[in-house]
Amino acid sequence: MPAYLETFSEFTVFLNRILAWLDFAYHTRAKKRYSASVTITGASQGIGLATTRYLASKGYNFFAAVKDEVELAKLAEDITDDAHKDLAPCIHFVVMNVLEQSSTDFTLSTISSTVSKTPNSPLIALINNAGYCMISRMELTPPRALHDIFDLDCFAYLSTISAFLPLLKQSSGRVINVVSYGA
Repeated sequence: MPAYLETFSEFTVFLNRILAWLDFAYHTRAKKRYSASVTITGASQGIGLATTRYLASKGYNFFAAVKDEVELAKLAEDITDDAHKDLAPCIHFVVMNVLEQSSTDFTLSTISSTVSKTPNSPLIALINNAGYCMISRMELTPPRALHDIFDLDCFAYLSTISAFLPLLKQSSGRVINVVSYGA
């Protein structure tokens, strides 16, 4: 890089810092008045766990849903370890087996009552991430296993969306579906 461009670049960085320091409004911006809520299924490992940690670190109230009590204990231990203990207050752990409508309905009522108690924390997103990875050659995969994958990655997602839609509509919320063979 020519010397004059490098000098110009350094000067603009310096100038931007001065301008930012002089911009009084920049330093006195109002704090965020609410912390939106997000629900994610399949939060105990992989993409779900990483997403839970990331969004909780950004200040979102998080409902981390897992399929059973064993996964719940594992997730709670993982989130409350020394490296991530500052995230724990933002995360609500819930059990929701997306393959069972009664479990989805119960979890939805729990989330709905929690969100309604804090009006400045609307549910803005449902992240459907529940799934499992089956590693086998196609010709060796039993048809029942394919049906199970399709039940989880299609029908369970649709029923979860259907259940959460009224709550999401209240805040113009969004649905994100994570579907892949290895997710």
